Amino acid sequence: MTGATGAAGADGATGATGAAGTNGADGATGAQGPQGLVGATGAPGPQGATGAQGSAGAAGSAGAQGSTGATGAAGTAGANGATGANGATGATGVGVFTASGDSNGSNINSTTTQYGSATGSLNVSTTNTNGQVTLLAPMLVTGFTVQTTSTSTTNTYTFTVRDNTNATTITCAATSNSSCSDSTHSVLFAAGDKINISMVRSGGFSGTSATATWTLGGTVGPQGDTGVTGATGLQGVTGPQGSPGGATGVTGATGPQGNQGVQGNTGATGSQGIQGPQGNTGLTGAVGATGLTGATGTAGGQGSTGATGPQGPAGTPGGATGATGQAGTNGTNGATGATGPPASLPVASAVATSENTTNTSYVGLTTAQAVTVTVSATGTAMVNLTTNMINPTSADGCAMAFSVSGTGGFSSADTRSILLQGTTGITGVGVRMGGAWLVTGLSAGSHTFTAQFRAVAGGTCTFADRNIIVTPY
Repeated sequence: MTGATGAAGADGATGATGAAGTNGADGATGAQGPQGLVGATGAPGPQGATGAQGSAGAAGSAGAQGSTGATGAAGTAGANGATGANGATGATGVGVFTASGDSNGSNINSTTTQYGSATGSLNVSTTNTNGQVTLLAPMLVTGFTVQTTSTSTTNTYTFTVRDNTNATTITCAATSNSSCSDSTHSVLFAAGDKINISMVRSGGFSGTSATATWTLGGTVGPQGDTGVTGATGLQGVTGPQGSPGGATGVTGATGPQGNQGVQGNTGATGSQGIQGPQGNTGLTGAVGATGLTGATGTAGGQGSTGATGPQGPAGTPGGATGATGQAGTNGTNGATGATGPPASLPVASAVATSENTTNTSYVGLTTAQAVTVTVSATGTAMVNLTTNMINPTSADGCAMAFSVSGTGGFSSADTRSILLQGTTGITGVGVRMGGAWLVTGLSAGSHTFTAQFRAVAGGTCTFADRNIIVTPY
């Protein structure tokens, strides 16, 4: 039986709480200072006296109105003069040729003279009649302007207006990415003349591209003189004007303006009264100390465990099943098994270059392909082959296989190959093929897997993008 639990010790008494300190008395508020007196307003100054008005000058006497003179007799109107003869009609003016053109994006960067159209977009060429336009009437050609565009900043180009394949005096030279003009020279083209533009590089480099645009058009010539107008007939004489009346009297002068009176001074403002001082705030009383906490009472001791009761008598046969016995202890762990072989990674050889063979037996190509792996005690490895292959000869084919060195190894054979068999009448068909083989029975250790190739029945077999991949187990 379990013994009774001992009584808990009594709690210690709680210490008394200390008394709170008294608050300090508030200080008295200071008295409000008196309001200062408002200063008296000064008396306004006296108004200045208005100055006396000057006397008006005396008005002059009006002069006597003179008598109106008699109107003179109207002169006799002169006869109209005869109308002058019309002047001769001036000669018909010549039209000014106005146009614009460009090299149509073609390259003008050449030391050989090239020719283009004066009137539109046209590729330049070395033919001197390229782009010629025939004028249907006489035209004055003037006002030549050119703009170049180039990736070089050192080249110089000379542009010239041409008349029937002959250079005119209208010309200008421009460097790359700049403009030039000739506003000095003019040439009169006759009806039926042909016009185009020549251009040539006179300095710089030939390794860049350049284009150009141009315009032609001068100012309109002055208008011809108007014919002389006939003289107008003489105007008749006008009669004399009558004498005016007497003179007007002089106006008297205005008297002077009186002076403005002086403004009185403004009175001074009274001073502001002094503000009374603020009273001091009273001190805050101190806080009383906190009382001590009482000690915790001692815990009572643990009672002793009672003795175990006697075993009950055995049950009668066929009675209720007894309680399950305790589980036995864990047996000792067995020894750790041997470590398995390490995980294996595939090893590959890849050649992209196209190479060929005419051998009908398995051989290596110019670039050899072989991989060496370590095979475990399982003696097993997985082999993958892929390639593009073609044989242009009718009914001939191609094959790719592999050999294995060492114990359990073997030579290349069609039974472990990817094979393209040709068909009579079908030539030049290329195919990409692939295959996989699980190789067994190899000895544990190092083995070399070599890719080999052959033409099946003849012709030339070409192989490209070929791979051998070996994964040992």
